[in-house]
Amino acid sequence: MSSSKHPGRSIKYLLSRNEINNQYPHLYDAILTTSTGDSIPFYQLFIQNNAPELQVLKKEKNGIITYKTTYDTDITIKALEYILTGKIDKEFPQYKKVEEFLKTSGTSTSKWIKYSMPTIYEKMPLADLALKSKYLKQPIQMHRLVLACHCTKFRNVLSQVSNKPTPPQSSTPYIAPENFAKYMRERKENMLSNPMEIDLDQFQPSSEKHIRAIIQYCYTEDFESSCEKQGISSDEDLTELFNLAERMGLIGIVGEYAKKMSTSITLKNVGRIFSLATRGEEQDIHDKAVHFIFTNWGILRKGELDGQMSSDEERHLFEKVSGIADMFCLHKKNGMM
Repeated sequence: MSSSKHPGRSIKYLLSRNEINNQYPHLYDAILTTSTGDSIPFYQLFIQNNAPELQVLKKEKNGIITYKTTYDTDITIKALEYILTGKIDKEFPQYKKVEEFLKTSGTSTSKWIKYSMPTIYEKMPLADLALKSKYLKQPIQMHRLVLACHCTKFRNVLSQVSNKPTPPQSSTPYIAPENFAKYMRERKENMLSNPMEIDLDQFQPSSEKHIRAIIQYCYTEDFESSCEKQGISSDEDLTELFNLAERMGLIGIVGEYAKKMSTSITLKNVGRIFSLATRGEEQDIHDKAVHFIFTNWGILRKGELDGQMSSDEERHLFEKVSGIADMFCLHKKNGMM
C-alpha cells in the first residue's frame, strides 16, 4: 500500500455537516433517541468510529440502528456536532455534560478520529451509483459517498441531481418524523434498485484504464497499485491521469502527482498544482500552500533536508506547514515536508 495518506480524504474534511444534511439525506442509517424523547437521524459510520460504546437499542432488518442516549436533546445535538466537525462550543452552558457524553461514548479526546476510505466502504450497503462512459461496455457500480469524498467537482454534480429534504427551520439537526424508519427503508430500496447514473464523459476521460484507475484509487487510496493494475506507467499516461483527476477535482491524485514529479517539475507547475488542490478551500489555506512552495523552493528542489537547515529551523518549518503538507501527501523522506 502507498504510504501517502493525508487527512484530506476524511469525510469531515471534504464534506461539511451542511453538505451532508442537504445533499446526502439517504446516508442517514441510524437514529439516536434522547432522554427527552426526541429522535435524531445520524450516521452509523460516524458513531462506529467515534462513539463505539454508545448503547444500541434495536436493529431493524433494513439496516437502521437505533441508539439510546441518557442525555437530553440539546446535549446530544452538541455531541453530534462535535463528532461531525471536531469542535465543541465551550460557551455552551452544559459544555461539561457534552464532554462527559463524548468521553463515556468512546470519543475521549478532542482530536478528530481519522480513518481511511478502505475502512469506510467495507461498512457501506450496496453501491448506489452507476458510472457511464463511451469507453465502458457497461456501467461501473460504485458508492456515491466514496466518489463524493474524493472528487470535489463530482460533489457539485451530485448537488444538482440529488433529492434534498425540507430545510430545517433552525440550526438544529433535522428531527426524524414518526414514520422515519419507513421513509428510510423506501428511500434505500429505491436508491439501490435504481442507482443514480452519472456520465463520466463530462470530465473528458481518454480511455477505460484511466477511468478504472481513478475509481480504484478512490477505494484503495493506493496510487501506485491503481496505476500498475491498469498498465499506467508512461509519462504520457500519468499526465493524462492527472488531467482527468484535475477535471474531476480529485485532490488525492493531484497530491500524488506533485510528489512523484517533485524532482523534475517546474516551479510554475508546482505552484499550479497547489493552486488547483486548494481550490474551494479557505483563501488563507490556499495562500499559505502556494507561499510555502515559492519560499521553500530551494529545499524542495534539493530533495533532501539534511544539512539544509538547523534542527530548530526544520522543526519550525514543519510545524508551520504540517497540515498543508499532510494534505497533499508531501513527505519528509521525499524531500518535501
